[in-house]
Amino acid sequence: MLLIRQIGFLVTLVTCSVLSGAAQNTDPKDKPLGLAEIQSRLVFRDKKIRTDEEANRRLIIDVDRQKVSFFLTEDKEKALKQLKASDRLLEVIRGNLSKEKTAEIEEFNRIYILFVNRYAKKGFEEMKLSLATGKELLSRFGSDPDFFEQVAFVSAHVSRLERQIEAYKTGRPQPIRPPISSRGPR
Repeated sequence: MLLIRQIGFLVTLVTCSVLSGAAQNTDPKDKPLGLAEIQSRLVFRDKKIRTDEEANRRLIIDVDRQKVSFFLTEDKEKALKQLKASDRLLEVIRGNLSKEKTAEIEEFNRIYILFVNRYAKKGFEEMKLSLATGKELLSRFGSDPDFFEQVAFVSAHVSRLERQIEAYKTGRPQPIRPPISSRGPR
């Protein structure tokens, strides 16, 4: 078991050193930081960064330079705190997201997840629920440019669900996806 952990640590160490070597060849401004990289920098540090305070200070500078705000769920924030992220770092990561915008994102995610969990269901009642959820999402967030890609996805499936529900009502149910044999040549 100890040998497996040591091998895992060495693989991680080599991966991080390769990534940090690649990162040195590019301007940090060109490479945006994601939450995974922020977490990685809190765990794996180069020789210049020895303390949690120094890691936090460097991350604050890099994240602030990007001028990007991240939406942090409670779980992600808790995970960052366990990695010794400072309150100032969390504040910079959150950026300019107001409490209202954070609440809006949480509500959007709640409705979107409901839709995604339902949209491919085949039963008539399930399709009606999915359609209602999709229409709610479109009516509340359809014009918000922050959710453009998700709204486009939901909109396409709402149209499909409307056609399928109408077909069920007229007695001509259509499958969600045609069987492979009827899809034609590839």
